[in-house]
Amino acid sequence: MKFYAIYEEVYGYYKGSCAFKGVTSSRGFDLKVFNNKKERREAQEIEETEFEMPDYEYNYFGDIVGQVGGGFYYYTLRLRIEKAVWKYKDIGFEEASKNEYFKIFISEKEAKEFCDNLNYLSVLFGPELKYLKNAPDDYINKPYYYQENDKIVEEIPTTIFQIKKLFAEHKEKIALSKENLKSNIFVENIHDFYLQKDKEKRRLFIVLKELKEERKRVNQYKEM
Repeated sequence: MKFYAIYEEVYGYYKGSCAFKGVTSSRGFDLKVFNNKKERREAQEIEETEFEMPDYEYNYFGDIVGQVGGGFYYYTLRLRIEKAVWKYKDIGFEEASKNEYFKIFISEKEAKEFCDNLNYLSVLFGPELKYLKNAPDDYINKPYYYQENDKIVEEIPTTIFQIKKLFAEHKEKIALSKENLKSNIFVENIHDFYLQKDKEKRRLFIVLKELKEERKRVNQYKEM
């Protein structure tokens, strides 16, 4: 008999700071696969690492002009996720009985729909919400609230269609709790990670262009 297990693939990096001199560090990875909550929790735990980083001497323009020393620095790194994708795979009875996966289904259709729901919710809320240690339990089959004719309505969507319909009909007036609804704290509609990254790249390009032009003006002034 076949079973279908839910697992998570994430893309991202570890980022942290060093207590000495306030410098930061990051270590990227292309892909990590988390089969269960235990693997997810272990990856989220604070990770300490030690490596050598030289000290450099810089001029007025920020160029490196020499090395003045070096040493070992201790960094505390945390998991940062850029993209998360939920998938499923078929497993046998013996593997299913170990109860190591997030969730296990008998029906492939149910497993696919469950993954589709999670992936759509991650687009709505952004991949960083997937740091929750109990995911996917903290994502699926949860109540949403909106107000209609001075009455607070609670809905628990279970399919992608229901989720899309909910957000389409009530737009930016959906809250995760009744208290949030009363305080006008609504769920941010459609998070586009790649659009944000593109904006950051454009901003960085403009800043670098301005710095280059500033250096050019300074050099021309010196030559006069």
